[in-house]
Amino acid sequence: MDKKKIKISKQEIISSLVGISLISIILASGAMALLISFLYYTIYEFDFPTLPTINFPKNVWFESSNNNIYSQQYNNAIEYNKLTLSLNFTNQNDYAIKIIPELEYFSDEREIIRLTNNEIEIQSNSFANSNMSFFVNKAGTNHLNVTAAVFFINGTLADKIVAQSDLQVVTMSSKLQHDSNAITLKATIVSTIIGGITITALAITLYFSNKQTKFMINNSIEEQRPWISVSDSDKPFEITNDTVSIDLKNYGKTQAIITTAKGFVREKLFTIDELKNAPSLYDIVDDSTAHMAPTELWTEPIPIDEKMQNKIKNNDFYFGLYMEYEYHNKTYKTELIINKEISGFTFIRKRLT
Repeated sequence: MDKKKIKISKQEIISSLVGISLISIILASGAMALLISFLYYTIYEFDFPTLPTINFPKNVWFESSNNNIYSQQYNNAIEYNKLTLSLNFTNQNDYAIKIIPELEYFSDEREIIRLTNNEIEIQSNSFANSNMSFFVNKAGTNHLNVTAAVFFINGTLADKIVAQSDLQVVTMSSKLQHDSNAITLKATIVSTIIGGITITALAITLYFSNKQTKFMINNSIEEQRPWISVSDSDKPFEITNDTVSIDLKNYGKTQAIITTAKGFVREKLFTIDELKNAPSLYDIVDDSTAHMAPTELWTEPIPIDEKMQNKIKNNDFYFGLYMEYEYHNKTYKTELIINKEISGFTFIRKRLT
């Protein structure tokens, strides 16, 4: 007896040490990962030019925000790479206006390129977007002039609003060198923690092996468990003067031991909690019929009391069934609420858990 207690105590100590070691290794690995991220973005990202935003000055014609330049492949402007300028306009007047976006860009060598986009008509207090694609063939600083030519709806020019920004363009060779340096940096740092990662993987395997076994057992239980629901027959529901019958079927692979089954008929819609809390008057299962085999079909009659029979005659009504059944020390549930209409039956609730 004492030996057994000592053995269990040692196992608990070992398990605690493994847990502490695992946590320490994970924290150390996380800190190293943060260090890698910090070095990468500090050394190789912050000094690399990013794509600018375009900000129009405040004016009486429109509001404009989130005007960005996008690249399909990179987060930077690369020489000869396709860029897209996305402009957003909101007409803040009580009348419609037209806007013609224009893009003018040039390098320090003053080679000016002009692009004009299609006219967009914006109704009062409405939003519109305009996209312009362009290529920059000169590395270095490129100056952008984005003009929004505003017209009245009759075509008369009202104003020109100009936004300016600089676009830093790098060569493809610089981009490739940048990426190569980033990969080298990460590879160098990661190589120093490979041992820690390996130990972490082994510790995780040891620590979670027991949980994995439990998961497999629970998964097997779920695969074999019973599932009770409405049968797939053509007419699973039948109504007589004093009962509503539901054809049920066990779609699972094992027998269901039914411990609770309640049902009633109501003139108005009710909640599942009302059905669960129904008094014993509505209990429709007895001990002699509490087992349902796999694929077994079962007709469950739900009684209609006399007062309810007169109320629902030739009218729409609702009926429900709540069941609990057990398998492998676990309780499963079937919750059904059905609406009977002239056109047929409609499920309000059909939940199997």
